[in-house]
Amino acid sequence: DLLACSSKTEQRWQCLDSGWFKINFDGSVSKNNTKAAIGGAVQNSNGEWLMGFNMVTEMDEIFKIEAQTIVEGMKLAWLKDYKQVEIVIMRCL
Repeated sequence: DLLACSSKTEQRWQCLDSGWFKINFDGSVSKNNTKAAIGGAVQNSNGEWLMGFNMVTEMDEIFKIEAQTIVEGMKLAWLKDYKQVEIVIMRCL
């Protein structure tokens, strides 16, 4: 079982300039610290959900897992030709 993030933050959507996209990333770690689940959601400048991604990966240093999450999200964005991207990382790992 993967644990949910236990931190609580209050955040509100902030509109982006036209043509920009926002990718929100998050992740969680298994109870025995052997696996990590990572994922993200891509939204347009109006805050509309466009697509998401997720994957389970081997546990490693938190920095490497967060970096892998960003790489996977950016690969997806570039495949869709989204060049102006704002990245938001939820610090839960």
